[in-house]
Order: sequence, then C-alpha cells, then structure tokens
Amino acid sequence: MISQDFILKLKQQLALTLSQQILPSLWGPVVVAGGHQFRSLWVRDFCFSVPGLLIIEKDAEVLSCLRLIYNHRDLSQKLLVRGLDVLRPQWRVLAAAVGISLPDFSSFRAKKIIREFLGEHQTPAFDSNLLWILASLQYCEKHPEAQTEFLPKWQELLSFYDQHLKNNLIGQPAFSDWQDSARREGQTFYLNLLYLKVLSELSLKGLIDAKLVLKTKKQIYETFFDFKCGLFLSEPARSRSQFSQEALLWAVEWNLFAEWISQEKLYQNLKTVFYSNHRGVPVNEVYPDEQISWTTKAVGLRHYHDQMIWSWLWAEQIRIALLMKDKTLAQEMLAEFWAQNPDVHPGVHFKVAEIYQIKNGAFGPAKTWLYRSEEPFTWGLAKWVQALSNFDSP
Repeated sequence: MISQDFILKLKQQLALTLSQQILPSLWGPVVVAGGHQFRSLWVRDFCFSVPGLLIIEKDAEVLSCLRLIYNHRDLSQKLLVRGLDVLRPQWRVLAAAVGISLPDFSSFRAKKIIREFLGEHQTPAFDSNLLWILASLQYCEKHPEAQTEFLPKWQELLSFYDQHLKNNLIGQPAFSDWQDSARREGQTFYLNLLYLKVLSELSLKGLIDAKLVLKTKKQIYETFFDFKCGLFLSEPARSRSQFSQEALLWAVEWNLFAEWISQEKLYQNLKTVFYSNHRGVPVNEVYPDEQISWTTKAVGLRHYHDQMIWSWLWAEQIRIALLMKDKTLAQEMLAEFWAQNPDVHPGVHFKVAEIYQIKNGAFGPAKTWLYRSEEPFTWGLAKWVQALSNFDSP
C-alpha cells in the first residue's frame, strides 16, 4: 500500500518538474513538450497537459498558449498548427540524438516563430483542432468569463472537419493522430470519440443541434462497437480485433454510450483487455509491419505505439480506475510504476520519461542505437499530476 506521505511528496515533485517545462518567450510563457528533442510547443502534447497544468495553477500560462496556438493557425483551412518553435523541430531532434543543445523559446536570439503544419509524412496533426477545443473548454470550466472569447473560435475550428465527414463520421489521413508511427487511416474510434465529445459539450452550450449529437453517437456505436468483447474497435475497416486504449479510457470517463452499455460494464471489459497485460501500452495487438512508418523502424522504434509503455497512459489508467472507485487496482498500479522506476524517487529532482520498456527484466526509459526516450516529458508529468489529484485517504 502506497502511503499518503509518499503520494504527497510525489505530487510536489511532479508539480515542480512540470512547472520547469514552461519557458519565457517574446510571445509569453510557452509550455514545451520535453527537455531535449521535444523542446517545442507541440499542440497535441500541450492540450493533453492542460488539466494537469490547471491543477498546479498555471492558468495564465495555459491561456497564453491557447491564444498563441490559435493566432498561428492556417486561416484559409481553419487548421491549427502541429507545433511551434523558434527553429525547425527536425533540427532539434537531430541535435538531441548527438547530444547538442539548441536555442529554445527562452533564448534572447529567438525573434521569429516557426509554424509546423505537416509531419514527416506530409500530413497534419488531424486531431489538433478537436484537442484545442477540449483544452479551451477545460480552461473555461475554471474561468467561465473567458467563454465569450472562445465561442467563435470553437465554431470556426470545428467547421474544419465538415469536408472530411462521411455518414456523420470523420475520416483522417494516414499518420495524423497521436499514434503517428502507425498508418491509422480513415475512420478511427479515437478521432470520432473526440469529435463526439466536442459536439456534446458544444451542444450543452446551445452551439450544436442535439439531434446531430444523437445521430453521431448512434453512428459511432454501430460502426465501432464489437459485441464479442464489448469494446469499441480502433479501426473496424481493417478487420482487426485491435482496440486503442486511450479512447476506451475516455469512453468510460465520458459515458456517452449509456443507452447501449453501462459505464461499469465498459470499464470491466476494458480491464479484462488492458489492465493486466497492457499497462501503459496504447493497443492490445501489434500493428502489421506494413502499417508502421519506415522512419520509425529506422531509429529502432518498430513497436513505439504498440508495445512501448507510455508514462502518460499508465497514469491515465490509474485516473480512470479511481473514477470507477477501483482504489485497490489504482494503488497497485501506482506502486508498480514507481517501484520499477529506479531513477524516480519522491524527495529528489526527477524526470518522467516519455516511454519505457522492460529489457532483460529491467524497467526503464526506452533507448535504441539512435533514440533516447524524452525526459522530462510534459504530457506524462501532467497526466501523473491529474491522476494523483484524485487520490484521497486509502
């Protein structure tokens, strides 16, 4: 059993390290995604980190980044950037691989901001708009007075997806969501769940017709739900029984499909697949080799998104277990992660890495001949802050 004193010290150290990921810049405070190759403002990482940042009272910094990202959008396409930096992010990745530090947002020489819209496969971060809307909704939940500023922005950014709808569902380009080492092309549960959540939230504010929400919800259920396992398939069009853990965790949390499956039943089905054998791992089945990008293979990360253990996802599993009053399991997972992570101890300065692996029986940050797991990793830190905020007395 993890003691409350341990949890308190862990919270303090996580909050301290997360705060250090905020850099001053000519454009205001900027939340960078990591300490080395990810020392850019990555939209996706930032948006997923917003709840944790709000918990540690970095509200002004969150608002600054939300505005900065929106103000650098593609006006004609109504599309947000993938990331912002003061130099090409590719140079930062290459420099980190050989141990060279490059100027970042805090550098006095950084006078120009560079927008990156397309990744290595020349596709956008297709979930950026939805994630930004959700992050700004989370900000407005704490600061209702800001809603007036964000209302027209929500409508504008949501309209980007209109041209990509078919049968009320969004189709995405290959390599364009957070699991961007895998093709994941077409209609995915991940992206359409985010879309449904945004529609639901904006419907509550009178901006979206409730009938559209119901129609979309029904279409998602009929397209993705697998009656055999009682879970939503990641990509049913590919005829695989693969499930994507992050979307299933949020499906439990948001409870949007209660007409067909209860929150408790969905959680129990999720536990059966992921909580014993795939802790912190994005999917339950490996991607076929042809679905993985050649660049990912080239740096030795063939299983980046199907076997590596992600710090943020492990924390998210704990958070949802706590939401479902499964405290024993949450305590067990908390103890397991920190016991197996010898470089991370409360009471001393530490870094949460992006991905971990078990190699020769040892648990530690993943590394290959060219790649070192990013640490500190903002998304992971923020999700641990969020998860631990839900712990009370055992």
